Amino acid sequence: MSFNWWDALLLLTSFIVIFFAYGYWESGYFKRKGIKNVPFSFPLVGNLLNHSLAKEHFVESVLRVYRAFPKEKYVGFMQFNNGLIMIRDLETIKQIGIKDFESFPSHMMAIDESFDPIVGKTLIFIAGDEWKDMRATLSPTFTSFKLKNMISLVDQTAKQLIDFYFDKLNEPENKVRGFVEVEIAENLSKYTNDVAASTIFGMSINSLTEKHNEFFTMGLKLFEIKGLQLLKLVIYFGFPALIRITGVQYLQKQLKSFFRNLVLGSIKLREENKIVRHDMIQLLMEAWKGKLAYDDSQNEGHDAGFATVKESTIGKQIIQREWTEDDIVAQAVLYFLAGYETPRTTLSFAIHELTVNPEIQNKLQIEIDEFIAEKGDTLEYLDLMSMEYMDMVVCETLRKWSPVHATDRKCLKPCKLPPANDSTDEGYTVQAGEGIFIPIHAIHHDPQYFPDPEKFDPERFSNENKKNINPLAYLPFGIGPRNCVGSRYGLMIVKTIIFRLLSKFDLVMTAKTQNPVIIDNKLLTIQAKDGIWIGLQPRNNC
Repeated sequence: MSFNWWDALLLLTSFIVIFFAYGYWESGYFKRKGIKNVPFSFPLVGNLLNHSLAKEHFVESVLRVYRAFPKEKYVGFMQFNNGLIMIRDLETIKQIGIKDFESFPSHMMAIDESFDPIVGKTLIFIAGDEWKDMRATLSPTFTSFKLKNMISLVDQTAKQLIDFYFDKLNEPENKVRGFVEVEIAENLSKYTNDVAASTIFGMSINSLTEKHNEFFTMGLKLFEIKGLQLLKLVIYFGFPALIRITGVQYLQKQLKSFFRNLVLGSIKLREENKIVRHDMIQLLMEAWKGKLAYDDSQNEGHDAGFATVKESTIGKQIIQREWTEDDIVAQAVLYFLAGYETPRTTLSFAIHELTVNPEIQNKLQIEIDEFIAEKGDTLEYLDLMSMEYMDMVVCETLRKWSPVHATDRKCLKPCKLPPANDSTDEGYTVQAGEGIFIPIHAIHHDPQYFPDPEKFDPERFSNENKKNINPLAYLPFGIGPRNCVGSRYGLMIVKTIIFRLLSKFDLVMTAKTQNPVIIDNKLLTIQAKDGIWIGLQPRNNC
């Protein structure tokens, strides 16, 4: 049978027509609901075509949709194959995240734990009463009372990084020029990795000198989002119905086995030898046995920082929960994910901004020097968190470079939203199963909430100015009962290394320093395309 070019052309033409007809029909998804949206979304990738082609970052794709309808309280947004309602209005965000929480109690990706017992059991993916029980069980692990016993472990790891850079100063090239030129984001990954190893798993690791240790290697694999892992992530976010059909599980068997053996082996060793250590595994063990209760009395009279989220009444309940081994392994993995990526991203851009804004750096160094002169060189949790200018710098970093640039909610029961604009008679009723998209990065870069949003200006968060900030416009850790349970933990990790680094070094620009930073469009997380290059010059007092 000979090949018929005419039939092949006809087949290809039919496929193209069907493909774009599907895209046109998909674009009408929101029009049929009476919600404004960008007129055409490309089939399968929706409003993320330019991001899928690496022409722009995910946050830029979201910004274009957000800014296209300045008078709308909510608009349509196609995230791959999912039609989500993007909320632009702060009061509507409050309604969804807080007031009508029972209608929006979970994220879009609620993975069946029977299908994926590790990922599906993490706090971020479970839903309903199981989520409420787990949130109440885990919230006590992140109170100030618990973290004050943990800061010494974080500080010890921070000092390892400082010692590493002082050793680098002794190298001939660095001796001549008087500073160390580094791509600091890579070493910050090792710092946050080692902090997680110490504060979560009770392991003492120095990934700066032991570059190929198993924990760091496994951590890199966990965060490797390319190739097959990237395809899995796209399926999880864009085509959740395919998860069961394909049998895709995000974590590789090797990673699951590593973390399972690590967590359960550590618990067994501690129980057999009656070892008590002030870390997350110890707290998870106490939660497992029902011995952990929410107590934040140590924080009374102290401000843990503007970005810190408050625990809801759900998190403060006393719950007696039956734990499985998968439960405790899943939460330990989640702690590692939260304690590694978010602090690393925040730190990378905080250090970049301090480097390219020397006047801000100098002001923070003055505060650090005064702190040491008054309180000595030992860091206490409440003292660190009460540093005013430190908090201003970190808060502004979280605004401009939001490590979590969006969040979502899935509707469980119908909920009526207000009119989308002044000319709309009735609001839209969100139906069960429909999704809500909250564009955190876009809100943080909206000039009506933060004037001159591309400028790095810690003064926005001064005691005089932060009262003018609408708290609903500042969401680095989310909103409502499903906000980030570990905000205090992450802020402690970030502030500790900034304190130690600026107490010993001046951060200087080099020929490799990017200003402005070029973001890598291929990644879902926010990272500099060519890294964060700076110079570390010893201060005169060192």
